[in-house]
Amino acid sequence: MKQRLRAVLAVALAAAAVAGCGGGGGAGTADPAAAAAAAPGAVAGWLANAAGAAGAAGAAGGAVAAGAASAEAKAAARRWSDPATWGGTLPPAGASVVIPAGQTVLLDTATSALAALTVEGSLVADDTDVAITTGMLLVRGGRLTIGTAARPFLRRATLTLTGSGVADLPGAAGFGAKVLGVMGGTLELHGAPLVRSWTRLADADVAPGARRITLEAAPGWRPGDRIVIASSSPEQDAYDLAEIASIEGRVVELRAPLRHAHFGVARQVGNRTVDVRAEVGLLNRNIVVQGDANSAASQVGGHAMFMAGASGATVQVAGVEFTAMGQHDQLGRYPLHFHLMGGGCNQCYLKDNAVRDTMQRGIVVHGTSGVLVSGNVVFNTPGHNVVVEDVAATGNRIEGNLALVNRQPNPLHTQPALVLQEDRMPSNYWFKAGANVVTRNSAAGSFFNGFNYVEIDPSESAVTGRPIDFTFNTAHAAMGREGRGAGDFDITGGLLISTEAPRPTSDRISDFLVYHNNVGIWPEESGVFRIERFIAAENGLAIENRGVGNRQHYKDGLIVGALPGSSVTGARAMHHQYGSDAVLENIVFAGFGSVGFDGTDTGPTQASFRLINIGFIGPRPNWVMTDLAVYDLADDSIAPRGFYASLEAPWLATPSCTRQDLGKPGQDAELWWRCPAPVRYAELELRDTLASTFSTKVNPFLRRSDGLRYRIAQGLGTAGAGSLGAGMHSTTVIYNGGLGYAIDAPPSPGGWAARLSATAVASAGADLDADTAWVTVDLPAAVAPRGVHRTGLAFDQPDAPTAANALRAAASLADNQANARSTYFYDAGSRTVRVQVSARWVVVLP
Repeated sequence: MKQRLRAVLAVALAAAAVAGCGGGGGAGTADPAAAAAAAPGAVAGWLANAAGAAGAAGAAGGAVAAGAASAEAKAAARRWSDPATWGGTLPPAGASVVIPAGQTVLLDTATSALAALTVEGSLVADDTDVAITTGMLLVRGGRLTIGTAARPFLRRATLTLTGSGVADLPGAAGFGAKVLGVMGGTLELHGAPLVRSWTRLADADVAPGARRITLEAAPGWRPGDRIVIASSSPEQDAYDLAEIASIEGRVVELRAPLRHAHFGVARQVGNRTVDVRAEVGLLNRNIVVQGDANSAASQVGGHAMFMAGASGATVQVAGVEFTAMGQHDQLGRYPLHFHLMGGGCNQCYLKDNAVRDTMQRGIVVHGTSGVLVSGNVVFNTPGHNVVVEDVAATGNRIEGNLALVNRQPNPLHTQPALVLQEDRMPSNYWFKAGANVVTRNSAAGSFFNGFNYVEIDPSESAVTGRPIDFTFNTAHAAMGREGRGAGDFDITGGLLISTEAPRPTSDRISDFLVYHNNVGIWPEESGVFRIERFIAAENGLAIENRGVGNRQHYKDGLIVGALPGSSVTGARAMHHQYGSDAVLENIVFAGFGSVGFDGTDTGPTQASFRLINIGFIGPRPNWVMTDLAVYDLADDSIAPRGFYASLEAPWLATPSCTRQDLGKPGQDAELWWRCPAPVRYAELELRDTLASTFSTKVNPFLRRSDGLRYRIAQGLGTAGAGSLGAGMHSTTVIYNGGLGYAIDAPPSPGGWAARLSATAVASAGADLDADTAWVTVDLPAAVAPRGVHRTGLAFDQPDAPTAANALRAAASLADNQANARSTYFYDAGSRTVRVQVSARWVVVLP
């Protein structure tokens, strides 16, 4: 087996550079054995006047060190193609080459297939076609330059990363294999400048079979360039790949006809423009970084990984094509990866690159701040196209990128961190942190989501206090397909924000377009979301409201069921689930036969809508309200202003509410409760204190003080009324109507824990107040309780009862009513305990 030799003593190399090829001198005849003795485990490579040693080392696939002078000017640098640079013989295949600090080599040819190339000095590409083939190209404190921002590289450069394994290579711990790596120093790759890396179709829609397209602007592309045209369908795979035969300004002739239709004209809805023109991205560049020929079959491509080192690093990559990159099911082995650089990435950017046809993901920013990711085209990735991987990756700018087409990894990932990061449900953009500027990007076709702000681990509070800055973005063809490995509660959207943590009020989510998605906008779970100046058009469902205590405020938006000339049918406007609240202010609807807010359940809180200044374009649709929500109409834009609840949900109305017919003249009556003032709701949650940690939830019927008997809850057991179940058990109650409640239809547990969870009516203003909002509840108790305690606000379970939080037993019902917040009353005749239940837990011990 060949021995891999390492280089070298810098002093010997400097002497070799001075001596030159074939020159004499003591330094030029340095003894390789002496060098090895001075650096145990290392043997000097080719030195001037040491041809014999060089030949032996070359035959053994040994280490090679450049001996060029360290002058910055190319004229003073040693050329790779000059044997004198290497002591007389060019580095052979299998060699491990080190360019030491203080040395500069001018790359002016194609290298042999190296085992490794480490740059501690400088490696600079000449103005000619060049190529590097290696198992590892590592910038370790040095500089690798193939074009600069001031002088882009205009010829052809190809960097091919080779190998079959994934284990770390010698001298590159943590970098793995087939890697373009940076550990401190500078990486500069600047290909030919682009007028535009992507644009849109213009002037006319394009039919299948077309061979001519017109672009929005002249992009400066050339014949022979390869392009991708995004889907104009809800299916991401309705894209086209094409080659440019000729181009004149904005007009492009293609070598082969297109397979799919594409929009080239924006649609007008009233006086609003809905820009559904298909994106067109350039896929090739004159600098190419790629995996080798076996990458696709093995799913082990190359990868680029950047780390800061002790003094930071500079990574500037523009106008480069990355393909056959990424390594399947390998954590951290992505096509482009900023890895835990903190604030040590100095003036770093990825601009106008093409990342395509990868083995895993696309661009990943992990634990790094201050990176500009701009104008890139990221196409056809297994897993997410663009990733901000963790909560520490803040202060970055994701701007003007085109991400389109992704797929589930096959087979699915098994690496635990990758599984947790949801590549099974790939997004065009997947963000773990909110505090990054995300603007003017396009998500143009995804297996699952377009833009996804996610909190995976509820303990991390991933976006708490980290405001989202999301403006002027577009998402379409996010299909929401679960496919293999489906899990519970998979959620999808053109714009998806899924977090258990409350949202900061400084979020900026505005000025965006979502169309042709399975779901347009889905703000999930907790907090207050304010979403302004948006267009949602021809989505299967425009807006999904789901969350416990959620409040979404949608303002100045246009929601379109079918665009002009479209054959789309069945689009829905809004759905609610789990009792979220929504305010719709200055919202215009168009292209709907009927506008409905349908729902599937209300637990654990009561859903509500507040509607302000609702408008319509075209024929006014039927307005359909569901019995699973309540409605506060602030004006007469839909129906006479007032507060409405369905007749089929009498528990949502107080005795003072009256019946109102909302049907159109000549149609059947559509009767609703109309209440004189907004009714305020909470959910009464009951648990069994005899169960461990109060975790068993109880779902009995309630009897209201006006005689109404009902039960509205989810997750019922199978044993019938009053059974204990495993789901979310809570029942809507009114806390501003002077009504009391009693637990009806035992069996019941021996002890109780009860509280009110979250208000539901957006018009009611402030959240449920733990000290002022409450209802009286009669709880069954076979004997006088040994203690009643008012504990904390914890969502999952009450605090432990203590003497400090105990309530006093009232001597009479009148005494209890006079001291409602600090006493309880046990009625021996009815065997009930009367307590005042608020957002704080009341614990009744048997």
